Amino acid sequence: MKIRALERKYNVSWRTVKKAVDSVRPEPRKKLPPPPTVLDPYKPVIDEMLRTGLDALRKQ
Repeated sequence: MKIRALERKYNVSWRTVKKAVDSVRPEPRKKLPPPPTVLDPYKPVIDEMLRTGLDALRKQ
């Protein structure tokens, strides 16, 4: 395959493709941290609500 085709297929730059082609064993790809979610600011509040809900009486 051509370098341009490999770029498109694996969504990497030409430099990365060149490194992989030139080396015997290419470096493993870095795993990116997961992006923050919308709920991240509210997670402590939700956890507190759930903790207080454990101590409350059961509804009938």
